Amino acid sequence: WDTTTGSSDVVVAVLDQGIDITHEDLQANIWTNPSPGAITGISDDLHGVNFSVNPANGNVFSGTDGETHATHVAGIIGARGNNGVGVAGVNWNVKLMSLKFLHEDGFGDTMDAAEACTYAKQMRDLWQTQGPAKGANVRVVNASFGGLDFSETLRTVINDLNASGILFVAAAGSDYRRSGAAEN
Repeated sequence: WDTTTGSSDVVVAVLDQGIDITHEDLQANIWTNPSPGAITGISDDLHGVNFSVNPANGNVFSGTDGETHATHVAGIIGARGNNGVGVAGVNWNVKLMSLKFLHEDGFGDTMDAAEACTYAKQMRDLWQTQGPAKGANVRVVNASFGGLDFSETLRTVINDLNASGILFVAAAGSDYRRSGAAEN
């Protein structure tokens, strides 16, 4: 932290359950879309998208689904530091995008995770071609969940993320019997 406390120009997408966007230690770092609806087929994506349902039907993440895992993960990544509240994240200054694909029970579909990653890539590509007025400078997709089987689809979207300059970070030690698991 003597070197850097992060940058609010960087967006980290949390691929998980939904982040509590009202959490007092995260509120200042929640990403806000400068141009909601810029991605075809997705509307109302103000702070992220709920891919555990059909986002084209307007089922966006509201920030109030009652789970805590994504909020915990978001806190490690980007809870505000030196503010006398809660904890300090690795980056005190960062923007956190909520990409919900896991249901409240911790399970989700691999295809929903792939769609969420594709959204992050599209937002990054938009930001690169049209600047900060559209899209998001997504530099990392954080994935803190386990799974049962290898998915060629997920590998393809991870490679696509990489091609757009996005690092895909997967948690080590997530086990489908004890934490969220993607189902194929």
